[in-house]
Amino acid sequence: MKPVSQVLESLLSGSFICPATDREAYKTLKEDRTRREINQALTLMGRELQCTSRTSAYYVTYKSIDDHNRRQVTALMSNVHGIIRPVVKFVATVSEAAQVEAVMVGGDELNVPVLSAQIQSSPSLMEKLDSIYRLPKVSRKKVRDSAADKLNVVVEFLVKEGVAHLVNKERQLYVMTGKLDFVYEVLDFIDTHEKIVETVNKANENQGEFDF
Repeated sequence: MKPVSQVLESLLSGSFICPATDREAYKTLKEDRTRREINQALTLMGRELQCTSRTSAYYVTYKSIDDHNRRQVTALMSNVHGIIRPVVKFVATVSEAAQVEAVMVGGDELNVPVLSAQIQSSPSLMEKLDSIYRLPKVSRKKVRDSAADKLNVVVEFLVKEGVAHLVNKERQLYVMTGKLDFVYEVLDFIDTHEKIVETVNKANENQGEFDF
């Protein structure tokens, strides 16, 4: 287990702590006593500990939004919205390549050589990889031509954003982190919010009121 001070520092830096990213810190957070201690410290800073429902990845949020933290919250949400599209497109491509309906979740293994071979055997998957690679959030100044190189750029993006974690460099094995589940939860929230707004708008239309 990691010392509480180190775990707290990691959380405050914006890390998502799960078995894939930091097993020792994760063990610390699974202890009720240390988790309460960390939450007490966070409360003094106007923050609180959160946990994803699928893989129990721990992260920190502000308890409320005010003039002191609005800029940080806006930057965080901008980053999250920026990675949603490439992450979702990548997950869909992986599912299609593996010919499965299930989507990747935190803790799942990503075997880059296997995925690369699957993609290169399908013109459709090659096009989908290229569309991900060309997204502004993902693309690099130096153009990559081969599918393998493009896939490496996409995977590097996932690692940089904390969605994937390198396990074995020689074999190019990665594991998806709990941040992937956080992205799913953000999508669920957006979907639910849009449905609520749509329902309210329909009700307002029936009453002759303005839409939101």
